[in-house]
Amino acid sequence: MYMMSDKFVEQLLFKYFSGDAVSEEQRVILEWLKESEEHRELYRECSEKWALQQMPGIAENKTKMHFRILNQLITRQEKHRRRILLNMRRFAAVFVLVTAVGVSVLMFSCKQLPAGSDRCWYAETSVPNGSRSKIILPDGSIVWLNAGSRLKYKNDFGEVERTVFLEGEALFEIQSDSQNYFRIKTEEIDVVVTGTVFTVKAYPNDPLVEMTLIEGEIRAEHTATKQTTSMLPNQQLVYEKTSGKVTLHNVDASKYAGWVTGKIYFADETFEVIAKQLERIYDIEIIIRSEKLKTEKLYGSFDKASGIEHILRLIDVHNQFKWTFTNQTLTISNK
Repeated sequence: MYMMSDKFVEQLLFKYFSGDAVSEEQRVILEWLKESEEHRELYRECSEKWALQQMPGIAENKTKMHFRILNQLITRQEKHRRRILLNMRRFAAVFVLVTAVGVSVLMFSCKQLPAGSDRCWYAETSVPNGSRSKIILPDGSIVWLNAGSRLKYKNDFGEVERTVFLEGEALFEIQSDSQNYFRIKTEEIDVVVTGTVFTVKAYPNDPLVEMTLIEGEIRAEHTATKQTTSMLPNQQLVYEKTSGKVTLHNVDASKYAGWVTGKIYFADETFEVIAKQLERIYDIEIIIRSEKLKTEKLYGSFDKASGIEHILRLIDVHNQFKWTFTNQTLTISNK
């Protein structure tokens, strides 16, 4: 490989940590890491520098602009595949998307009212691991569901109230209606909005619930205590299930919506937590037989299309671990 100055390397690494490096630049970084232990040590130092620079997050206007560009790109990719469903009074128009990101498979069920009624009490959409899908609700609001997620809502959605029930992770773009608030219910936290753009991450088996506001304003309400927290753009609320602790901090909110287009982003998270995310994304089981790796905190941004092994090679910059695949099971251990 041609020689690169330390300044150029730092600039390239910071671009990579920020999620802006293209696939060719990611390949260059990987080859550079293989060359020496000195390179891997510089990678670690730059990672720590970058992490310290992330508070506060990028300015609100820049985040809004990035999200709008992202949303326009999605719209262009799928426009020629979209079918308009005429009857949207009681049900969502559910799309099975075939785009550059692959096929998203949805499972749609209809729960019946008592006494043999042929009317549905609620509609439910589930997205299996390895997929992500888009739903348009009867009021025109847009919901992107991430892998391993489920969304349901009552048959009379929008007539009296706008309420949905979420398990998993979703990005919401809510149609404004000041007379009829939109409520997202999870097991621990509810979100109340009029019209805005934000993400909610509330998987049943995860220790945390996360809400990240991209645009507008929302109010988070604790289900048990009814304690509320108001949020502004580029803020993230984190709720710890075991302790009940709620924290609010500044982030670059657009990065937490990157999964919609196949971006994988994590910051200051242990690999044990990251592994759960990778399991859902790639529809695999990950067994970690290294206590050191479980607790190691990592930073990074990747394309899903790069594959799980590419991500593992970049995480293992010090060449400490080995991994094997058996069927759909990935086992990672110390060398």
